Amino acid sequence: MDIERELQRLKDVEAIIRLRSLYCYYADLKDCDNWANLFTEDGVFETDVFGIYKGRETIRALQHLPFAVHYVMNPIIDVDGDRASGKWLLFEPCSFPIGKSVSRSGAWRNMRINTGASMASGNSSTSS
Repeated sequence: MDIERELQRLKDVEAIIRLRSLYCYYADLKDCDNWANLFTEDGVFETDVFGIYKGRETIRALQHLPFAVHYVMNPIIDVDGDRASGKWLLFEPCSFPIGKSVSRSGAWRNMRINTGASMASGNSSTSS
């Protein structure tokens, strides 16, 4: 095992966990500007309730629900170079969002988030 490569992978996993935490924090504050800045310019936000939104500026225009509080846990993150995919348990109240991330200019950004993968449907995967 290459210790430097493993250390970088662990740093990347922690950066992606922070990215998801900031995503929840800004969404709960209804801070659309900082929330949208967590996405790539061509990012996609997808939900089974509100539809699909493509592009950072379209995502920025979304209105956050006043009663939503995001709790994410149990991250499963796979890093492959400057790309990563992940799954989290979201308690809001019960769904399994799936996401894809990319490192650009040294910062991790969301490429795609799909909140439509719910426990009720049994869907645990998405295409990108």
